[in-house]
Amino acid sequence: MHQKTESDTKGIPARHSLICLSEPFVIPWLKPKEQKFKPVTFCLQSFLYRYLCGGESMRSLRQVSRKKLALTGSGANYFDADVIKLSEEIAQFSKAVDIFSNNDFSVEVLRKAHGCFSIENASHFRTTAGWIGKSAEESEYMLPVQPDEIAGYLDNLVEFLRLAHVETYQKAIIAHTQLLKIHPFADLNGRTARALMVSLLRREQVDVIPPVFFRYLCSRESYLQSANSVGLNDLRQTEHDFWRQAYLWAESIENEINLLVEKVQNILVSATVLTGINADSQALLKYLWQQPLVTTKLISAKLNMTTVRANSAINQLINCQVLIPRQISSTSRDVVFECHEVMKLYQAVESKLFKVKE
Repeated sequence: MHQKTESDTKGIPARHSLICLSEPFVIPWLKPKEQKFKPVTFCLQSFLYRYLCGGESMRSLRQVSRKKLALTGSGANYFDADVIKLSEEIAQFSKAVDIFSNNDFSVEVLRKAHGCFSIENASHFRTTAGWIGKSAEESEYMLPVQPDEIAGYLDNLVEFLRLAHVETYQKAIIAHTQLLKIHPFADLNGRTARALMVSLLRREQVDVIPPVFFRYLCSRESYLQSANSVGLNDLRQTEHDFWRQAYLWAESIENEINLLVEKVQNILVSATVLTGINADSQALLKYLWQQPLVTTKLISAKLNMTTVRANSAINQLINCQVLIPRQISSTSRDVVFECHEVMKLYQAVESKLFKVKE
């Protein structure tokens, strides 16, 4: 293992340097993830972007329905300011995840990912003391890292993410918590840290619920305490009960969601296997898992088809009763084509995710 030199730790107080264990750090409740459904159909992580992307997504835009989101993305002549705002925030988060996923983690990559959310797109490190909350006066969670220590701690995080012996799920939790505690930017640190967590899980091609999602099902204090209870140099961050509960809850819900996905897969296979569908219709069927409301214009653009081919693929799936033509409204002539089974799946998954325990 690389031995740190004096230049490696420049700017990092020795008492705060990240401990890089030479042996795996075992978490009793953490088991290897088995992936039954790869995200070739329904991608659970992408489905959750609307809750992880920050901004107004969990406040004023929380009530935007999946159907409205799908309608806005369908290519139809439909306008809703709230839906468009949420769609923009989801797109920003998705872009940040892609940046983290497609590049080795570095300070420059961090700045670039953070820039997806920044209005000024500057992503300068903060120059004043930091805190978590609306203001320093209201926050109980002042941050331990001073502005002149940020660069050193980020270099340490880069080194940690290169470790091969740390389990991915654990690494994702620690990297997220480290970035929260370092708080390198004046704002938008939370969504940047969540994008990093998602990207680390995605690299293993395991479609699991990012454990940070559990913050929406428990008290905010419990989530913040998970980051505040240990120091920056402590890999026991994953031992906090918040992460154990998040893991166990997600494991149970993922199993239930996989069963829902399997059921819809079987329905769609049964609907198309007897009549048979061509390659264009198969490509469209796959695309419907991520966009269950479509138009001819959208299919032509997204699947690189001529209008004739797009219409033919749509008609094949209408004949199989996979797609249903619908008018947007009684006053509109625009028609969208809905995959009702996938739309129902979206609603069922949301019910599972936010189900209140008895």
